[in-house]
Amino acid sequence: MNFYLIGMMASGKSYFGKRWAAEHQLSFLDLDEKIVTEYGAPITTIFAEEGEDFFREMEKIVLRQTSALTNTIIACGGGTACFHNNIEWMKENGTVIWLNASVEDILENLKNDQLTRPLLLDISPTELEENVRKHLQQRTLHYQKANYEISNFADANNIFRLIYERNG
Repeated sequence: MNFYLIGMMASGKSYFGKRWAAEHQLSFLDLDEKIVTEYGAPITTIFAEEGEDFFREMEKIVLRQTSALTNTIIACGGGTACFHNNIEWMKENGTVIWLNASVEDILENLKNDQLTRPLLLDISPTELEENVRKHLQQRTLHYQKANYEISNFADANNIFRLIYERNG
């Protein structure tokens, strides 16, 4: 069984995914890191040189490759669930968990990380909150299709343990 973590950028997918993988003796894969390895350049470069459409196609291909994995937690990019019927594919190939972080938590997590996020490169700090709110509103329709939602991050480890016991 594989677990696909979805949610907005900076919602904790890699952070919690690594912790849960270690705690439950599962493997961990960051989908964005896998794309960087496959392409040989940072995501910001892929966006700049090839555009978002190229990136999303590459993301779909790399996501589909995870079907060969077992007992793995896969942290997906913020937009992964929103393109190419990826959310439906993930549900057919594993359990999908939406990390539903608040706008305030996302902004706090992005404070020192804005320069590595391709969709935020040319945005002033004053526009950041508006951008996060806009993307969250657009993506929530897709995120809500997940098998599970975690929005109580104080109890996230216990919630994942229950999901793992039910689906693992």
